[in-house]
Amino acid sequence: MDTNQPSGRPFARLTIPEHHLLFPLLSGYLRSGWCGGCCHLVVLTELTVRYVSMLQLSQRPLSGSDADRELFVDRTVELCHLERSAQLDFNVLVLGERGMGSTSLVRQHQRRLEESGRSSYYVNAGWPDDMIELAAEIRIAVDGPRSPRYSSNPVDRLRASRFLVREGDDGLRGLKALSARVSEEQDQRPIVILDEMHEPGLVHELFGRYRDDVWQMPFRWVVCGRQSRRSQYLEPPADAFFDSVLTLSPLDEAASKDLLAARLAGAGVEDEEARIRIISSHDLIIRQGGGNPRQLLAAARDTVLRGSEEILAADQLVASAAELGSTERLVARFLIRYGPTSASDQEFLEALDITRARATQVLRRLEGARLVHASNEKTNQPGRPRKLYATRFSHEEA
Repeated sequence: MDTNQPSGRPFARLTIPEHHLLFPLLSGYLRSGWCGGCCHLVVLTELTVRYVSMLQLSQRPLSGSDADRELFVDRTVELCHLERSAQLDFNVLVLGERGMGSTSLVRQHQRRLEESGRSSYYVNAGWPDDMIELAAEIRIAVDGPRSPRYSSNPVDRLRASRFLVREGDDGLRGLKALSARVSEEQDQRPIVILDEMHEPGLVHELFGRYRDDVWQMPFRWVVCGRQSRRSQYLEPPADAFFDSVLTLSPLDEAASKDLLAARLAGAGVEDEEARIRIISSHDLIIRQGGGNPRQLLAAARDTVLRGSEEILAADQLVASAAELGSTERLVARFLIRYGPTSASDQEFLEALDITRARATQVLRRLEGARLVHASNEKTNQPGRPRKLYATRFSHEEA
């Protein structure tokens, strides 16, 4: 099809499989013809060409889509572990630090379950604050649009969650009613994936306090939490509920290289400079990533956004901080990547999983070594201003 825009400029011609992640996005902006299972697309704008051919450096978790499947690397052993556990009807606790890829892993696992004909339900367990809200999220995930309070917006679902249970209910009653219906509808036990279950208290309430009741339900469970809280998750009686504990280890150097290669594979002509910068700083990026996929991608983005001399100097600062201790190294990396912070910043404390007292101690040690500097926060609010710590590489100062 040799079609021209009204301006006379030729359309850009691409061939994209129908199942590709971008197909639904582009289908509203193109004319198409069918041949051999693919759609030969005549794209109406040059912008969409750039969208198709681009660096994949986003830190978002990977979904189970075909496009994201190509970006998923080096978790074959873990996927096999989850698949075998599903076959044996095991309940699994998946543990990993922030950014280690647990969401991407369970999304790929869910895709494989669906391909094998096994029902599964994904729940973002990071939203609920108590058992009632968690139980409601599980019911909504299983029932989907059939749920009387269904909404695609998690915030709206949480606001409505208490309408799903009767007054005085602790959340268990609704799960039992759901279990009775699922038992009648499905032969195989569905798998419920509770992702981002970072609060051990909820784990103990559902799988400890109500352990015997949950054991009788027609579900098998995959629960994702933080490795640093392993002992809290596995305190009795919840420890007996999990048949297997899967720990996500850091990527080795070869896997880190594969991850970067996968993310660079879609780079277009206009991304060539960025691609070359990442390749030239390959070893430095892998060293900064430390086997953590999210940190690896963050280091790659920094490489694209910062000058090579600045990257090297920042790496040297992190190395100096590492001589003081592992926590000092993590704090230095956080400050370089996210800018000034205080010892009371909740996001900072949660990201490194440390207490405020420990954060204050580490920041003072870094200041004493002249690796960071401190200043009072400028504010019009009454009271004592917060002390902010920063490096000379902080974004606000760049």
